[in-house]
Amino acid sequence: MSKNLKILLSIEVLFRLILFSIFYTSVTIFPDSEGYLDLAKRVSNFDFSNYNGLRSPGYPLLISFVNSNLYALVFIQFGLGTVTSVFQYKTLTHLAFSKRNSLIFTLFISSFLNVFFFETC
Repeated sequence: MSKNLKILLSIEVLFRLILFSIFYTSVTIFPDSEGYLDLAKRVSNFDFSNYNGLRSPGYPLLISFVNSNLYALVFIQFGLGTVTSVFQYKTLTHLAFSKRNSLIFTLFISSFLNVFFFETC
């Protein structure tokens, strides 16, 4: 693992842990969350009666995988966000950006607060 990749992973994980400790003393349920949570219960019970098909079952399947533990779900999403940053970094290096510029650009893009909040929806 390269030095820049270690730096990227360290900063990404630290950034997410700090923001989680500041903003997430409790998991926020948004208006559309009920549909996902309801479908997760249906998936867990293998009961699709009265399922209207408004939600695709992928995200509810992930929710049921962690037994509806929303904190565990947030940390899985943090992991996916970190993996996404690694893919961004690797893509930029393959597009002939320097490793330094790839690191700076990836950290810049992933440091926007909206990226963090989209990972926790």
